[in-house]
Amino acid sequence: RNQLSSGNKLQWTGIGTLSRGLSGETKFEPDTETISPALAIPAVKVLRENAEHTVRVGEDQKTSVEMRELLHTTDDGKKSLWWVVALVIAILSLIFIGYHFSTKGLTTSAASNQKKLVPEESR
Repeated sequence: RNQLSSGNKLQWTGIGTLSRGLSGETKFEPDTETISPALAIPAVKVLRENAEHTVRVGEDQKTSVEMRELLHTTDDGKKSLWWVVALVIAILSLIFIGYHFSTKGLTTSAASNQKKLVPEESR
C-alpha cells in the first residue's frame, strides 16, 4: 500500500501490475501473455478431520459426528480370542478321528455300528 500510495507500480510476476490511478483508485492490469486458458491450475485437497456435515443414511439424515459415534467400536484394548477356542476344538477333533481310525482300521466298518441287530420274536 505504501508503494502504491507513493506512485510506484507494483509488478506481480506472472499475474499483472498494480498501480494507482489519477483519482486515487487502485488499478490492475493483467499480464495477458502468461495467462492461458489451457494452463493447468493445481488443486489441493483439503481434509478437515472434525468437520461436521449431514450424511444421508437410508431415509434418515444424520450428522457425521452421530455416524462416527454409531460406528465407533469400543473394544478397550481387549482382543477377541474366539478363534483360539475354535482352533483347539478342531485340533482335538482331528486327533480323535486319527486315533479312532488308527485303532479300528481305515475301513467302512470302522466308522459304523459293529453290533448286529436281531429283531425280537413276537410273543
